[in-house]
Amino acid sequence: MLCECHNRLHKDVALVSLSNILHQVHYSDEAAIVIHAAIDISRELAINYFTLGNIYAVIYEQEIFIALLCS
Repeated sequence: MLCECHNRLHKDVALVSLSNILHQVHYSDEAAIVIHAAIDISRELAINYFTLGNIYAVIYEQEIFIALLCS
């Protein structure tokens, strides 16, 4: 039981790290998918939600910018 919990924690950290990397190289949609997987594993870590909020904020800003360019 102890090992299973320990493995889940590390998988969550790895997914958060991957999500941050994807987000930094402008793959925000993919980063959102990965961070949702991290949240499914561990709902109690605040960093998961902080990362998700940052990703969604950038996606929203990109949509606003594209809308302004197209109008």
